[in-house]
This record gives sequence, structure tokens and C-alpha cells, in this order.
Amino acid sequence: MRIFAVLALGLLSVTFAHDYHTVSQGEQQYEIVLGYVNEPPYTEQMNGIDLRVYNMAEEPVENLETSLTATIIASDGRARRKLPLRVVYGEPGAYTSDFILSEPGAYTFEDKGFIDKPEVNLTAPYNHEVAPAAELRFP
Repeated sequence: MRIFAVLALGLLSVTFAHDYHTVSQGEQQYEIVLGYVNEPPYTEQMNGIDLRVYNMAEEPVENLETSLTATIIASDGRARRKLPLRVVYGEPGAYTSDFILSEPGAYTFEDKGFIDKPEVNLTAPYNHEVAPAAELRFP
């Protein structure tokens, strides 16, 4: 029972670290959940975008890897990288792309494209600072 409680608390912390955005057009509404794969993010560590799309019935929306694009923008606002999205195996409605962040700071995700008919044009300044990997080193 304790192991389950610890695992559940770990999952909640990841969920709270993500941002939630509602996209609507007419009567159609979708929820986009956006964050890092590994929270909290550190420099020089493998990470990635964690992008999930649900309809308002909380059902995952699949087959968006070619209709959505994601871009990560460095904290200086100039360095940009388009992220090729791929489906997360075994997790319907979940998309990812890998990267390694080289500098600390606040990064921005920019998502564009189409979910069914609604156009998505979302810029999400991310509230979680990327910390230097040196904070993890011991001794």
C-alpha cells in the first residue's frame, strides 16, 4: 500500500508541473497538456516535450503527429528549434520529441497546427526554470 501511495504522489507532482490549455472553436473544445518529460528540468540531461491532447469528454485525441508542430524557444528568445513530434507508444493522445537543454533559464513552447478543425496557435511560456546540472552533482 505504501508503494502505491508513493507512486501516486510522484504522478501527481508531474501532473501539477504541466500547463493546461483549452482550445475551442464553436462547440468543439480540446484540452492540451504541455510540459517536460522529466520534471524538474536540468541542463545536459535527456529531456523532451510532453504534449497530450484530449477532447472535452477526456478522451485522448490520436493521429496528430503530422498536423501539430512544436517549437522550443530558448530563454534568450532568439534560439529556436522545431521539434519533430512522435507518438508515445502505448499512450493514446500523447506526443513527444527529445532534446537536451544546454543552458539554464525559462524556455517557451510554441504549438501550432490543427486538431480536427480547430486551429491551435499556442505559445506557452513555461513556468519551470531549467536549472544547471551542477545542482545535481555530489560531492
